[in-house]
Amino acid sequence: MAMLCPLVSYQGTNSDSDTEAAARRDAAEAAAHLVESEAEQAEGSPSGQDTREAPILQLACAVCVFGTLLCVMTVVSLSLMVWLVFEYTQYNTATCDIPIQLWVQVVCLTALFNMACNQQDRHGSLGARVFCGWSYDPDNPERVPCRVQLYNLLVPVFTMVWNCVGLYWVSIARSVHPHSHRGHDSIHGDATGASSFLHSGNRLPCKEVAPELVNSVRAYASFNLLYSFFILFSIVGFSQTLYWLARRGLIRVSDAAPPGSLERNTEEVTLSDLAIAEQPQCSICLEDFKDTTDVMVKTKLCGHVFHKEHLANWLSMHRTCPLCRNDLGAMPRSEGP
Repeated sequence: MAMLCPLVSYQGTNSDSDTEAAARRDAAEAAAHLVESEAEQAEGSPSGQDTREAPILQLACAVCVFGTLLCVMTVVSLSLMVWLVFEYTQYNTATCDIPIQLWVQVVCLTALFNMACNQQDRHGSLGARVFCGWSYDPDNPERVPCRVQLYNLLVPVFTMVWNCVGLYWVSIARSVHPHSHRGHDSIHGDATGASSFLHSGNRLPCKEVAPELVNSVRAYASFNLLYSFFILFSIVGFSQTLYWLARRGLIRVSDAAPPGSLERNTEEVTLSDLAIAEQPQCSICLEDFKDTTDVMVKTKLCGHVFHKEHLANWLSMHRTCPLCRNDLGAMPRSEGP
């Protein structure tokens, strides 16, 4: 019996240790499952996606606001255009101190030219084909030539300049004489005075001859200047926002390299690599490799060296080598199926 007690005691201790080990394993597995489940919930939950989805949602809200403002401002611009044309028909024969009818005529011709020649289709605009001799080929896309870019910029710039000219002419128009009679009818009623005024080498003030036309020109030119700047800054801001999102991988562009292309098609190198002797600076940032401590990578296909961070940003927008245009998004042959 005395010998059995230690044996039982030993067996009891051994079974307790086995139980504790099993309990520890069960606790570890339970903890691992808990961590995995929490990670899956965090990844699938809205809070886990907020970091990536928040910029997209903000961009969507900005696009909605921009679209709404654009629609409202377009309707207002068209309304002012109708008012301008109506007032022109009322005062098209009036002669005054500024060429206000000429300004309205040029505005109307510019609008007709835009509608006829600058409407975009799948082959570009009619104006680019007629005046620049260039047509966009969807099956063989190419960079837009400089002459076409200049042509596309010419009409908006001319429109903005002409609106400024209209505002200048309206601002220098003489005010109505305090003792004169306002209105179109009163001017024609005093034919003798108007004739003597014109024969003396002067012209009647437009604010007296065509007051409503002057007001419509001022309103149309002022609003369209505001409209042009709104479109310009909105497009620039929108494009920069898209570029920022694409650089950070929040959205993908059609020309971007597939994920993992940097790791598959490049290898890290040091300053002792022979390729750095032939190419001493990064062609993306134009900094010498010896002056920085950034990680450097060399493409396996063409042997060009870049800073890893800069090439990663490049591949988020383009899939080709910045120097030779070899495809860095292709799967290496050794890893192919």
